Parts: sequence; C-alpha cells; structure tokens
Amino acid sequence: KERLQKLEDVLKQAEALAAARAKEAAAAAQSLPNLQAQSALIQARMRQEGIHDVQLKQRSDIIRQELALLQNQLAATKKLTEAEVARTQALKQQLQTLNADMSRTSADQRGTLQGGLGSMLSRRMQWFTAGLAFYGTQRVVSQGLADIGDIEMRMTQLGRIIEDPLFKMQDMRREIFKLGQDFGFMFQPVQDIALRWAQAGYDVKESLEATRGSLLALNTAELNNEQATTGLIAIMKQWDMQATQLVPTIDKINKVADDYAVSSQDIVDALVRSSGAAKNANMTMEQTIGLITAMKEASGRSGAEVGNALNSIVSFMAKGKFLETVEQSGIPAFADAAQQKLRPVFDVLADLSQNWDSLQEDVKANLVEQANGAGLFAEEMAQATGSLEEWTDLQKRDIMQTGAGIYRRNYLIALLKNFSQVYEVLKTQETAIGYSQRENARTMETYQKKVEQLKAAWQELQYV
Repeated sequence: KERLQKLEDVLKQAEALAAARAKEAAAAAQSLPNLQAQSALIQARMRQEGIHDVQLKQRSDIIRQELALLQNQLAATKKLTEAEVARTQALKQQLQTLNADMSRTSADQRGTLQGGLGSMLSRRMQWFTAGLAFYGTQRVVSQGLADIGDIEMRMTQLGRIIEDPLFKMQDMRREIFKLGQDFGFMFQPVQDIALRWAQAGYDVKESLEATRGSLLALNTAELNNEQATTGLIAIMKQWDMQATQLVPTIDKINKVADDYAVSSQDIVDALVRSSGAAKNANMTMEQTIGLITAMKEASGRSGAEVGNALNSIVSFMAKGKFLETVEQSGIPAFADAAQQKLRPVFDVLADLSQNWDSLQEDVKANLVEQANGAGLFAEEMAQATGSLEEWTDLQKRDIMQTGAGIYRRNYLIALLKNFSQVYEVLKTQETAIGYSQRENARTMETYQKKVEQLKAAWQELQYV
C-alpha cells in the first residue's frame, strides 16, 4: 500500500508539473503578440526621440527578430517547446531592461542639448555645415534641386507598383530616407531595392522589412545589388518565406561564408538554382546550404555550377533505377512498406554516405554507371572508382562532354565522401541568429560609413 501510495503521489506530481508547464507554455504563446508590439513601440520611440545609440538599436533589432522567429515557429507547430518558452521569458526581461536603458539615454540626450528642439536644430546645423564642406554652396543647390525631382519621380514609380491601401507616399519616403541613414546609403539605391521587392509582390511593410535585409546583406556579405535583391527574392519565393525570415536567412549565409571556404555569393547563386528542387525533395534550406558548402569545398567550382549540380543530383535520386539500386544495397529509399512515399533525399544521401565504403563493388559500379548516364559524371568521380586510367585522352574528353554537354566536376561521389562537413555546417547555422547585425554594427563604425551616413542625412535635409 505504501508503494502504491508513493506511486500515486509521483504520478500526481508529474501531472501537476505537466499541467504547470502547459499553462506556462500557453501564457508564453499568448504573450508573444504583446511582446512584439512592445518591441515595435520601443523602436518607434527611438526614431521619434532621435536616439542613435548603436548598441541600443542592435539590441532592439535582435529582440524583434527573435520574437518574429518564435511567432513563426508557433504558427507552424501550434505550440512552444520548453526551450522556446524559456527564450520568450528571457526576451520579456530583455525588453524591460532595454526600455529602462533607453529612458536613461533619452534623458541624458535631452539634458545635453537643452531639449528636443535644441537637439534638432543642432543636428540640422551640423548637417548644413558638413554639406557645405563636402559640396560647396553652388553644388549643394544644384544637386539638391536635381535630387528633389529624382526622388519625386522615384516615389511616383514606387506608388504605381505597390498595390497596398496602406501606401502613403510621404511615410514611405521617410522610411526610405531612414533606411539610407541607418545603413549608409543614399536615397536612390535604397529606393531601387524597395522597388524590386515591391515588384515581387510584397506590400509596404514587407517591402521595407525586406529592403532592410538587403541593405544588411550589402553591408556584411560579398553580395552586389543584384544578388542582394533579385537573388534573395528568388530564394525567398522558392522556399515560400515571409519577409521577416530574410534577416535570419542572411545570418546563416553570412556565418557559413565566414567559417568555410565558400562565399556568400556562391551560396546565393547555388540556392537560386537548387532551392526549388531541394524543397520538393523535402529538404530544408539549412540542409541545402550544408550540401552546397560541402560540394563547393570539394570541387572548387562556382556557386552557379554547384547549384546546377545539386539540382541534377536531386533529380537523379528520384529515378526508379537509382531507387531500386539503393534498396538492393540495404538502404531504404521509401518511407513506407508500400513504397508509395519517398524518404527525404537528405536522409538517403546521409545513409548512402555512411555506408559507401562498405557497399559491394557491383553496387558502386552500378551507381557510377547510372550517374554517368544522368550527366553527373565527373573527373573526381572517375578517379574515386579508379576507372579513368582505362581510357584514352579522347575517351576522357567524350565522357566529360556527356549529359547536357556541360563539363562538371565533383558531384555525387565527392559529396558522399565529404558528407561529414554537411553536419558541421548545420551546427554552424544554429548559432547564426544576430550574426549579421553584429557584423553590421562594426561596419557602421568605419570612417567610410560615417561619411555615407552624413551624406544621406544631408540629402534628406535638402529635400525637407
């Protein structure tokens, strides 16, 4: 009886603990919209009161991004994990601390320049003096008149593209000026980026959010304007991502590019060409980045070529002959006994990589023959199987020109032999949140960016 009583007590405690955790998770989920609203109000207050403290702004941006990620996770899974509940509670505390720190900074700022009016006039005079020093009086006037006309034409063009009842030209223009000053760009390139996102079908709020992400990419990654807009738009569309997911995506690309022998440009170029096939094969974007990085390091080829290769590999692995060969080797290719549903390509690749050295030679030869017929043959692949030595130079040339007639190297075999690195890249991406913001904070402290911010501020002053 005593044992039964103790068991009942343990069960009651477990039930009480589970109920408490469920209640805590529900409360955290309900608090997310309120926390997001608080975060937005804090950023609005920063703008209104002219608070330009870099650390405060960086903390605010990171909190808002993490809240957006938690909200997206909640929308996808309908619940929060224990770790996510704990993170929500921590972010609530960080918001309270941030609000208190901002109040102190605001009070110090008002005291320094004798109130908001004095602060505004002081800034205007500094911009005016700096503008004269940069351009000279005559040039300031002529450039200002030209800018005013150009800005108005650009805003009219943007207004025609954005089909959003919330679009207000004055508000949109002000936000574009602000983004330029935040990231050190003149109005025109910022408007160009916003226009491209609007043309892709994003509304006012989404276009501004995505423009911020593109500017962040320009400041922290080896991307040009085309890759930071058209390239990222293509990636977002293929993965069905929201604008709020752009900055975390940039974080992962930047972090991987800084830690491995691959550039942000390579990753973007490869993702543009392979994301659609990867998503259809039930792979995640993180897994796709891992495969791209491993293939790039193993082959030394460009991102575009790696992306095309990955696209071909995914298509090759869906073919009946490949599936049959894999099944015969003892590696399951299907997720069900009826063989109606394929396993995710990533899982099959992982198993194939793990068992490659132990596969029978006839299975390897069969796979190599199939890969050759699919246009995946490569110099490294032939070397890995020892078969290249059997051919003459003319035969080698013919083999390299099979398939789509494109000379490619290092596809399936090289990926399988370098697959352990894919897992390393996945771990790297887990720690990437906030990485680009931290890198951007350092970039904005450089002399060049300070000058660009001053020019952007002077441009707005001329317009006003």
